[in-house]
Amino acid sequence: MKKITSLVLSLMLVCCSGNAVSAENSEEKILSDDIINESEQQTEVTEIQTEPEITEISSETEIYEPVTEENTVTEIPAVNDNEIKMPETEYVAVEDIVVSEFKDSMYVDETQNLSPTVFPPDATEQRFTYSTSNQSVARIDRLGKITAVGGGTCYVNVECGGLKVSYSLRVKIKTESISVKSRYIVLKPGQQFGLEAKVSPPGASQMIKYKSQNEDVASADENGIITANDNGSTSIVISNEDYTMSVNVIVNTDGKVNADDSKTNDINDSSIRSQDKLAEKIRNSAEETIVAGNVKKISSEVLRELYGTDKKLIIECDGYDIYLNGCDISNAENELFTELDFTETDKGIMLSQSEQYRLPGKISIKLRNSKSDYKYFYMCSNDGKSLRKLNALSGDNTFSINSAGDYLLTTERAESFRINIVWVLGAAGVILLMSVVYIFTKRKYWFW
Repeated sequence: MKKITSLVLSLMLVCCSGNAVSAENSEEKILSDDIINESEQQTEVTEIQTEPEITEISSETEIYEPVTEENTVTEIPAVNDNEIKMPETEYVAVEDIVVSEFKDSMYVDETQNLSPTVFPPDATEQRFTYSTSNQSVARIDRLGKITAVGGGTCYVNVECGGLKVSYSLRVKIKTESISVKSRYIVLKPGQQFGLEAKVSPPGASQMIKYKSQNEDVASADENGIITANDNGSTSIVISNEDYTMSVNVIVNTDGKVNADDSKTNDINDSSIRSQDKLAEKIRNSAEETIVAGNVKKISSEVLRELYGTDKKLIIECDGYDIYLNGCDISNAENELFTELDFTETDKGIMLSQSEQYRLPGKISIKLRNSKSDYKYFYMCSNDGKSLRKLNALSGDNTFSINSAGDYLLTTERAESFRINIVWVLGAAGVILLMSVVYIFTKRKYWFW
């Protein structure tokens, strides 16, 4: 077997050598004669065919693996990105749109932000578009912020995924004032008087209501006609959706104002005008602190403007200031009388707040130009014999009250009974010592 293999290899080497010699001879012939003859250049290759035999391959023989289609690397052509198709997902339609906490009523220049939600939550389309039916009433931007522009009504539209929902919106003009023919009226029983109320500005709500505080003295109909019924005095409350004021009505037999009534008339007119200005100042002020002069009474109208806000009203009185926070008002109908009754005693300063004048809520009082630096604040009992400590003052002579009663400000403690820590510790030591003596004395009888 080995001999046959050697013979085959020898014949192949002879053939290769013959080809090389023929090639060299052909090249020399071309260089000498410059004539190329295709028939002479071609060399016949004799194929030697042998019958296939199974040969043993020794470990020393090198094996060359033939190149096939399986182990060749083929170049993959580039794919255009535009030709790549993503797998299609199932389209989920929008079934409903809900806007939470939508305010259907706004004042001019007010704003609100919409927060819509689609159902089902996994809807394919999640983008919203907004619009209003009347741009002169309200406008809305692409983020859902509504701005009230002018008085009137319109629809706010929200669209998503081909579905559209609409909400009705009313924009109101805020009332600045209500004027009447007179704020102080004197009538005889049976007489009538027309208030002729007018709302300003004209675009504000003109739906005016009238209500008498005492129908037995005088009544008012829906047109503002006051009818005097019996002797006495009362108030007629005039209001629309966002503003309230009142007029005073006096009914007597003569239908005239005497000298005392004339003074009261002037005082009331002046007080009403000052209260109106203070209420308007609170309503239109952008500042959180409003300072008022020496006002003897804070009316319900002023308290209603302050109620529920973060604003603070400071009333400068003779020798003290009163601080009233809007968030501390619990009853705006309880008018605040600012003249407080202070009395100096040997213990300190006594403050008496009559139950006749109920407070609208908690008020703070700061003493000005005080000679003493008060540190303690007490509430007196009804009989005046016992005291209940409320709090310690911070050193600026400021304290707070929220109900009627008698109060005491002092520079020293005023409790009738003081607890001495030394005496308490001494008594505890004596009790402990007696207990130890008793235990050791009686111990011999424990197991008797």
